[in-house]
Amino acid sequence: MKKPAPVSKSIDVQHVSIAYGANVAVDDVSLALLPGSVHALIGPNGSGKSSLINAIIGINPPKSGSISVAGMSVYATGVDAVAVRRNLGVIPDEDDLIELLTGNEYVALSSVLYGVTSKETRQRSDELADLFGMKHAMDQAIGSYSHGMRKKLACMAAMIAKPPIYVIDEPTNGLDPDMVLLIKEIITSLKKSGASVLIATHNLSFAQSIADSVTMLRAKVVASGSVADILEQARTKTLEDAYLKLSGHTKKYAQIESYIHR
Repeated sequence: MKKPAPVSKSIDVQHVSIAYGANVAVDDVSLALLPGSVHALIGPNGSGKSSLINAIIGINPPKSGSISVAGMSVYATGVDAVAVRRNLGVIPDEDDLIELLTGNEYVALSSVLYGVTSKETRQRSDELADLFGMKHAMDQAIGSYSHGMRKKLACMAAMIAKPPIYVIDEPTNGLDPDMVLLIKEIITSLKKSGASVLIATHNLSFAQSIADSVTMLRAKVVASGSVADILEQARTKTLEDAYLKLSGHTKKYAQIESYIHR
């Protein structure tokens, strides 16, 4: 049997707009996540990052535009939503997991939703618990977990099925330096394995250290391309300075300086 041709884009967002009443959160945004790469969606709180992430994973239909995951249109009539979502390992920003479950139960539930066999679940769960330093806590109720432990468990649940695409919302939010380094190492390893990773973050230094390409967002696209291309376009050395310059915030910071020093 002939194998299907590999998709050219793991995630393809074309001219997507999202509105909540009169408030336009995402305005005509296009971006692409290429296979085996890391793409960072960057911008401040309220810039539309989480709204776009929720649209990509199938829980926030856009007002207009199209979204495809692994070559499948997310909102097309008759689309197999389960097949689409089984391509995605989603790690949300929120840590509101099912608190009555133990860590083992939560990972097992995720594996069932992905269609992973019981044998594979036991083996992979043990390996992931060791990787994340969670062996001591897997029989405890999630309600007793710290924020960092919940983030680790969310990573385990997303990775249990080894999906080809990962979507991570604010990967460094509220984490200590050791956990940030662990997340960075995991994203790097996922990329090396051939997986594609989309991250949404307001941590521009983290994005610069991990991403192949970025989309700067402020409801509209401020800039999009490889990290090197954006730094060259802005004539800066950091994404933080590039964002300030390209989004027009350099003027705002000049106003702040003027106020403080006059």
